[in-house]
Amino acid sequence: MTTARKRQRGFGIAAAIFILLVLAVLGAFIVTVSTTQHAGAALDVQGTQTYRAARSGIEWGVYHALKPVTSCSNSTDIGAVSGMQVTVECNQVLVGGVPPDEVKPDGTNTVNLYTITATACNLPNASSPNCPGTNNISNPNYVERRIRVMVEK
Repeated sequence: MTTARKRQRGFGIAAAIFILLVLAVLGAFIVTVSTTQHAGAALDVQGTQTYRAARSGIEWGVYHALKPVTSCSNSTDIGAVSGMQVTVECNQVLVGGVPPDEVKPDGTNTVNLYTITATACNLPNASSPNCPGTNNISNPNYVERRIRVMVEK
């Protein structure tokens, strides 16, 4: 009877080591998934901030395009909005007349169309603070949003 007990003596330690190993692997997996989820949530917040900064750039460009005294220029860096760099491009794409029976409310019959593009990013170029940050596109933390509108003046 004593010989049977000696044979079973090391089995409990092997089972405990196996269970600890499985729990360690499971814990490492949970930490990895949690870290990935947190990084994704942070990028989602940055994406929202970048979108709102681009919307602010569009509003800035529309204001300057419709302002009676000035017109918008080709490309302007308007600086940082909520920590995001914003670059606004404004191009006049059409100058034409409307039919004589469709005079605009201001009494003129000239139509000016502008294309306004606002690009916002969190990591602008190092050489010039303009977006898009072409040097940073391979960075996994790079976030960029681009919005384009057309306005008539």
